[in-house]
Amino acid sequence: MVPILQEGPAASRKEDEASAALQGTEGLRLTLEIHDPECIAELQARPEGPQRQQYALTALRLGVIALRHASGAVDVATLRAEGERLISQVDKLVTGNANELVTRILGNLQEYFDPSSGKLIERLNRLVNKDGELSRLLAEHLDGETSRLARTLAQHVGDASPLMQMLSPQQKDGLLTRIQSSVAEALAKQAELILRQFSLDDRQSALSRCLEQLTDSNGKLRKDLAADVEAVRNEFSLNNEQGALAQLVRRVELASKSISDQFSFDNEQSAISRLSRQIRDLIEQSARFHEEVRRTLEVLRARKEESARSTRHGIEFEQVVFETIKPQVEAAGDLVERTGNSAGSVPHCKKGDILITLGAESAAPGARIVVECKEVERFRESQALEELKEARPNRGAQVGIFVFSKAVAPPGQQSLRRIGNDVLCVWDKEDPNTDIILTAAISIARALVIRQKLEDAQHSREIAALEDCVNRVEKSSKKLEEIETMAKTIAGHGQKILQNVIEIRQIVSEQVQRLREAIESLKADQEPAG
Repeated sequence: MVPILQEGPAASRKEDEASAALQGTEGLRLTLEIHDPECIAELQARPEGPQRQQYALTALRLGVIALRHASGAVDVATLRAEGERLISQVDKLVTGNANELVTRILGNLQEYFDPSSGKLIERLNRLVNKDGELSRLLAEHLDGETSRLARTLAQHVGDASPLMQMLSPQQKDGLLTRIQSSVAEALAKQAELILRQFSLDDRQSALSRCLEQLTDSNGKLRKDLAADVEAVRNEFSLNNEQGALAQLVRRVELASKSISDQFSFDNEQSAISRLSRQIRDLIEQSARFHEEVRRTLEVLRARKEESARSTRHGIEFEQVVFETIKPQVEAAGDLVERTGNSAGSVPHCKKGDILITLGAESAAPGARIVVECKEVERFRESQALEELKEARPNRGAQVGIFVFSKAVAPPGQQSLRRIGNDVLCVWDKEDPNTDIILTAAISIARALVIRQKLEDAQHSREIAALEDCVNRVEKSSKKLEEIETMAKTIAGHGQKILQNVIEIRQIVSEQVQRLREAIESLKADQEPAG
């Protein structure tokens, strides 16, 4: 008789009920007939009923996982480890080659440039030493009357050389004597020609021709000059209405009248009158504007002082936090509500200002996150943890978020910090750039809620991924806080530091997105198969 997993209607119903109780969802019913002796022996070793059914299901799951790995499924952790090992080997190889190359280059440079034993230093010493090759060569050609340079100069330009004999003034047929005679002859001829050009006896001389032309031109110049003077006098006469001076006077008078009209307060359409009206209007508008601004500032100052003195101060901060996180929480399909005015599970206890309930589409439907907001001076971190410790059971929440106002946060408080299942953050309601801190805090809280559910389901890989994301977000927020402090105190490196702040904000946004993707993946894994 071959045993099978389904052994009768009663047993089938019991096994189906046990399977449904174990799985929690509607499963796939199979009727299997087993012929393998080893499998039969193992199954018969268990009591008939749910225990044998659970053992068979476990064996089937292990077989499916083994077949999946055998068909070529890739282990992500193995790939990561192999990639890191390859990178380490390449780094060692590159570092070793670089060190060897540096050693060889240093050896070659030392061989040639070492101050005590280098080949280049030795060669330069042989050249420039007192009795070196360069010294001996220069002494041979330049030093003393017997040097080559001295002998050559004496041979070509000395007292007995042909050149000096030719230049000697005592030499009758020398060069200087012949030059003197030639220059004297040429000067005599030129002096005779110049005197002839300045002689009045010669009518063809330059001086005679110049006097004749000046005499002829003088009469013509006088006539032309008289005519030009008369024309100029006529143009500048006020009796000539078409003259240049008369036209200029008329234009100046017209321009003067036009300018006077534009600068006259008697003419309401003049430029000065219009400008005066516009200035008066601007002064009145400015006075009204200043008065309105003053009244508005006084009202705002009074409201701010009143808000700081009254209990409404903390309530307003809670409202701002609520309005800031509400859009992103609702966009994720979750429910957010203000609960600070109503008591919770603990009688007469109103701890827990805001309550976030994860929606049905999330990986942990119905899970709760409580948010406490405080804008109170000298409120320490230990007090915040005590507040959350009371708020979580009061609101039935698994994770708590405490929001410090940056204006009154304790000195040295980190922008984002996780302690167990509590998340502490510092937020500036006046600076939109710090909204990313609230977003990161909510994402970390969601991840912590889902992590608790995954721990119950023993999903170790997903838990590790969520832990990695949470740690990265927390480290990035610390670095962001340090860089923002540096950007405010170090002006010389402000631009570079602010750029780093932008990059860190991008990293935080990416890690928050990874958290959301991990949560969506878990949701997809938990959906029943079609």
